[in-house]
Amino acid sequence: LYAPHFTRVMRGKRSYQSMNALSVTDIGEQAKWKLTQKAVPEITSDSVLVKVHAAGVNPLDVMMSKGYGQKLFRSSLEMEGVVLGKEGSGTIVSVGSGVWDWRVGDEVFFTPDIFKTPGTFGEYCNVPQFNLARKPESLSFEESAAAPYPFLTAWQCTEQIKDVTDVAIFGAGGCVGWFVLNILKNVKKKKITAICHSSEFEKVAEIADHCFQFDKEEDMEKLKSQQFGAVIDVSSVKDQTDPLGINLVSRGGTYITTNAQYIPEIDSHNSLLCGVGKGISSLAERKLKYKRELGVNYQWALYQPNGTALGQMSRLFDTGVCKMKPVKTFPLSSFQEALDAFESKKHWKIVFKME
Repeated sequence: LYAPHFTRVMRGKRSYQSMNALSVTDIGEQAKWKLTQKAVPEITSDSVLVKVHAAGVNPLDVMMSKGYGQKLFRSSLEMEGVVLGKEGSGTIVSVGSGVWDWRVGDEVFFTPDIFKTPGTFGEYCNVPQFNLARKPESLSFEESAAAPYPFLTAWQCTEQIKDVTDVAIFGAGGCVGWFVLNILKNVKKKKITAICHSSEFEKVAEIADHCFQFDKEEDMEKLKSQQFGAVIDVSSVKDQTDPLGINLVSRGGTYITTNAQYIPEIDSHNSLLCGVGKGISSLAERKLKYKRELGVNYQWALYQPNGTALGQMSRLFDTGVCKMKPVKTFPLSSFQEALDAFESKKHWKIVFKME
């Protein structure tokens, strides 16, 4: 009964031996990126091999190339010529013997195992079967590749929003913030006050009930007099937004930030056990401090792989509930131009297109 399926798997394993990939050497501030040949990753019984059509570039990729998380991601970063990439889209070309929900030829978008390499900056990627979902029919491969990692981070933020009607979002124009905005406004029907940079104002204001520009002093002065049942901070300048945001939460409300300190603590102490312990201690101290002083529930939100949530996201795009912003696409061979564009922060999302 299962012989044709098994034949496809074995033929897939033999057909793909090497691939083009973008790798990083000399991890640290002087990291070097280069195109190279890598072995196609082997699948396991519970994973699939995806031919990658496009891959999104995330801040974590660039940070890891500079040494961020070296202790936590040691198995990945200690390799010479590591292939990064935390999200992608493509077509399944081989499936493991224990995978029954996916078939060769399925078009998917996904996040790989972030603790293993190669990531998505290569022509093929080994993906756990529960980390992927069907690509939205309404989006291109390039658009789909830009969504999984920030969406799943946003999902963790919004899942902590329960019995409140009014929510403020710092960084609503960024990658994670855009999906937080879409989920809370269009799916959970919350009243949204969005705080973003003036360059993002027009797009954000189309969705949010109220919108403030972070780089306009008069807007920030007006914002200080407001109170919200929940505040979510996914901005890139949390040293500036955190002191303001926590004071905008009404007593009994919730403050959620993606500024979790686990990885910085692990890096600082060069110890996984000690770093995690310090991170837990830091969170506990802040929770106690803000509960006592302001009556506010303080929470951290972190990315977690979730194929089921990605499946819901796909349906939200295809039904028009969630909106996508334009992405800037570069061929993998133009990686330096793409990385320069990423550092310029002039584009919402940079995406590599495999050639």
